Amino acid sequence: MLRDNEATRDSLTREYRRLHSLFAEGNNDALLAAASTRTKELALASGTPEDYVRHRFSYNMFFDNPDIYQLNDFPKEPLTLNLAADNRVAWLTTEGVQVPLRFNHVHEKGVSSKVRPYFIRRNGQWEICR
Repeated sequence: MLRDNEATRDSLTREYRRLHSLFAEGNNDALLAAASTRTKELALASGTPEDYVRHRFSYNMFFDNPDIYQLNDFPKEPLTLNLAADNRVAWLTTEGVQVPLRFNHVHEKGVSSKVRPYFIRRNGQWEICR
């Protein structure tokens, strides 16, 4: 069970920063590895092969189109910890309940594509579960 405190928020913020760095590097394989729990769960729930689910969740669309998508800077302000499912699932938001991981649409002012990971904590590690 996760605790609603600064230590949990700071730990999850570090994981979000790590993911942001992987997005900045365009490291699709590492991002999909970070989401392996989500991939397995969705494949099992839908009766779909894991390879197909992994392909559908690929982030290459963002990396292959830099003229369309630009990774937003990681927020500087403290993020808000959100907990659900009896404190087993966590995610972060910024002021105004915005998503910290966003790709701005270069040609559309004020429009962005949001990456909304939801996390569980297993064996001391954050894992994307949804």
